[in-house]
Amino acid sequence: MFRYCLAAISSVCLLGAAGLAPAQTRAPTAQASVNPAEARSGHYRVDPNHTRVAWSVSHNGFSTFQAMLTDVSGSLVLDVAHPEASKLDISIDMTKAASGLPKFDETLRGASIFNSAAFPSATFKSTRVERYGDRDAKVTGDLTFLGVTRPVTLDVRFNRAGPGSGAPGYRLGFDAKAVIDRNQFGLLAMPSIGNQVTLVVEAEFLLSEPKL
Repeated sequence: MFRYCLAAISSVCLLGAAGLAPAQTRAPTAQASVNPAEARSGHYRVDPNHTRVAWSVSHNGFSTFQAMLTDVSGSLVLDVAHPEASKLDISIDMTKAASGLPKFDETLRGASIFNSAAFPSATFKSTRVERYGDRDAKVTGDLTFLGVTRPVTLDVRFNRAGPGSGAPGYRLGFDAKAVIDRNQFGLLAMPSIGNQVTLVVEAEFLLSEPKL
């Protein structure tokens, strides 16, 4: 008898839940996707907590010296239907450049290297976006560093779009890489280090305006 009563109660509960379900209204949740064609077009802003630039250079052939630029701001205008019309505008605070070596950081930010007192920021403004493959693009733009502006091309990989951890909202994630010649920007100090500087970018953007 107990078993039959328990089954009857369970059935009533299930029927009640089924009856309530249509009346409940829930906001649709955005699904994450690794397909850039499924991303949302719109205006995005940099998520500063999940965006940084790692740079590395040869230390006289003995090792590869690595350091980070972590104070990054800027915006992305993404046009999914016409990727070539997308725009990227980034600024990096060079006064906060850090190597993990406090004494060297003073030299790094000083007049002989980054000269952050005279040039407190470096900027990148895209001029061309060329998509190739399913998730890759070349983003060419003007890099201004130490007061010198030169074209630089980023090899960009689209990672994911959708809701994520951190600040709430819809976001995009990318990785990118470029190699620049420091001499072309007038950074001639410290001849013991290499001329070629590798930039590795990890970036996330939060949707601020869903319409272009």
